[in-house]
Amino acid sequence: MNSNENKEQLAGGTNSAREIIGCYRVSTRLSSPYQSLSQNSMNFRLVIILSVVTLLLFGCVRTYRIDIQQGNIVTPEQIEQLKPGMEKAEVRYLLGAPLVEDPFHMERWDYFYSFRSGETRQIEQQRLTVFFDNGQLTKIEQGFESEPLISSSSESLVQVPEKPTKPGFLKRAWRKLWPLDKTQSN
Repeated sequence: MNSNENKEQLAGGTNSAREIIGCYRVSTRLSSPYQSLSQNSMNFRLVIILSVVTLLLFGCVRTYRIDIQQGNIVTPEQIEQLKPGMEKAEVRYLLGAPLVEDPFHMERWDYFYSFRSGETRQIEQQRLTVFFDNGQLTKIEQGFESEPLISSSSESLVQVPEKPTKPGFLKRAWRKLWPLDKTQSN
């Protein structure tokens, strides 16, 4: 049928026009599941690709590392308030309980503070030692200004003597089956 005949049939309302429209609908319905199947596979591929990209991006993210503070924070203002002759109770009230009370040196209190940055991994350590004589404050030693007690960046080179290694099982078996001449080298 040509296009003029189709127009005449549609205008006339004949059964053949309904058949043409019906065929069109049937053909659309038949192609519809295939189209949705291809759309589903495209959607599935898109979801898989987005999931892989998301996992790759989040896999590259650095983890958050917390700052670690240990010990007593002793400020310069607190140290200025320390006066010779203060009682142990006054020093404890001002600075807090010492981190280390040495049982062998009861007249010495050590206050240590360590801060490790989670971001830069740099360690800052501070030390304050107070000495008493008969319960009275006599001397203060301090290590402020971010003076490290233990240098975390120092590297030492250690020479380890080489230990002669015994050849493995396969190498020993190979040498037994095909021994080397004494003129050949290993």
